[in-house]
Amino acid sequence: MNTNIASTIITKNKIGIIINPYAGNNKARRAWPKIESQLIKFNISFEKYFTDSSIHASHLAKQVISKDISTIVLVGGDGTLNSLINGLSIEELNRINIGIIPQGTGNDFCRSLNISSKIEDLLNLMQKDQTRLVDLGRVNNNLFANISGFGFDAQVADDINKNNKILVGRTAYLYSILKLLIKYKNIPLHIIIDNQTHISENVFLTAVGNTGYYGGGINIIPSAKPDDGYFHLCTVGDIKKRQVLKSLPGVFSGKHLTHPQVNEYKAKEIIIHLADKNNIGPECPNVPVHADGEILTYLPAKFNIIPSKLKIFAP
Repeated sequence: MNTNIASTIITKNKIGIIINPYAGNNKARRAWPKIESQLIKFNISFEKYFTDSSIHASHLAKQVISKDISTIVLVGGDGTLNSLINGLSIEELNRINIGIIPQGTGNDFCRSLNISSKIEDLLNLMQKDQTRLVDLGRVNNNLFANISGFGFDAQVADDINKNNKILVGRTAYLYSILKLLIKYKNIPLHIIIDNQTHISENVFLTAVGNTGYYGGGINIIPSAKPDDGYFHLCTVGDIKKRQVLKSLPGVFSGKHLTHPQVNEYKAKEIIIHLADKNNIGPECPNVPVHADGEILTYLPAKFNIIPSKLKIFAP
C-alpha cells in the first residue's frame, strides 16, 4: 500500500469502527490490538465503539451515523453485521459504506464475497473506493444479508449461540450437528414461491439464501449470488438421519444437490408456514427462524428480497 495515498484518501472523512469483542469466542477481542496499530500506522482517523451484547451494534450504528460518519467498519462476524443492518433504516443503509474484518464463528457472508480478514486488504479496498452493491433479505420484520432458514439448521444456530463457548468455525457447527441430530424431527411445511409454486412436504431444513454459505463454510446454495435480485431457496426433504450423516461431507462442496431429497428454487418472495402443527414434536413447539446465524423470528415467515441496498467494501 502507498502510505501517503492511503492517508490522503481514507482520512478525508473519519470512519467509525464497531468491534464485537465476543465474536468468534473472543477472537475479535484478540485481533483488535493489531488492527488498531495498523490504523494508527497509516494515520487513519477513526472512532472506535465496543459492543456489550449481541444486539448492541444496532445502537452503536445509530450513534456513528448521527456524527455524519459515512463509513462503518465492523470487527466481528455475521451476527454483528445482522445487528447493524437491523439497527438502521433502509435509507440510512443507503448512505453508508460498510467494511468488514471478519472475526466471527462462521464469517460466511465474507466468505461468499471473498472478503479477507486482514486489515491491510480492507484499507486497500478503501483506498480504491472499491465497493460492491449487494441485496438484502427481509423475513417478517427482520433484515438479513446472508442466509435465513429453519428446521435443523436453525436448531444448530440456536445451540451454538446458547451453549458453545469454546469451539469456532466449522468445528463448532459439526459438533452441534452431531449432538442435535439424534432427537431432531422433520417438519411439515407449506411453501409458496412467488405466489405461483406451492410445495407441501416434510423437510429436514429449508435455507433461503442471498448468498451461498453458512455454518462455517457449508455451501448450502452454490447458485446464490448476493447481487442478482433473487433469493435462492434450498429445501432438504424428508431425509433419514443416516442419509444426513452419509451426505454431510458433500455439503461443503455443494455435492448434496445431487441427492433426490434436495431441491433448489429461485424467487423474489417466499411464504412458508407449518402444514400440520400436530406433527411438531414437544422438543420444538415453535419453529424458530434464523438469519445470519441469529434466531430472529418464528414461523410463519414471509421473505422478500430488497435489491441493491448494501454497499460493502469487497473485491
